[in-house]
Parts: sequence; C-alpha cells; structure tokens
Amino acid sequence: FERIEQAIRYENDDIEADDAYVTVVYAGPLTATGKDPEATRKGLEELTGVYLQQRAVNKTLRRSVKLRVLTANGGEDMLR
Repeated sequence: FERIEQAIRYENDDIEADDAYVTVVYAGPLTATGKDPEATRKGLEELTGVYLQQRAVNKTLRRSVKLRVLTANGGEDMLR
C-alpha cells in the first residue's frame, strides 16, 4: 500500500492552491488483523484503480476541476 498511497499523495500535492478541485474519500480494507496478504488484496486493487483515475483526471489538460483523494481505512471486513 505504501507505493500507491505515496503516488496519491504526490497527485494531491500537485494541485495548486488556486486550482479548482473536488475531494473524494476512498473507504476500504487497507489493513487486516491476520498475516494473510489476500485479506487486503481487494483494497489494494480498488485503491490502485482510484489512483489511476485520479491521475487520468489530473493530467488531462482541458479539465477544469482536479481530483484530490483521501483514504479511510475500514480494516478487515470493514469492521473499523
């Protein structure tokens, strides 16, 4: 998750103070209680998709509004 979260932070940081933007929150399973890496696979795949869309929106020259992404960790099975 570290690499994708850092990529999202970089995209967020590229938004200038005078840019118009909207903020969306991704809420998903970013951590798990056990050691099974499959427990967070869905969250990683979803967050990667969110980042790819954020990058596509923010890098399109004719877009008047940029996309800022925040994350919320729902934990394993969204029990947090």
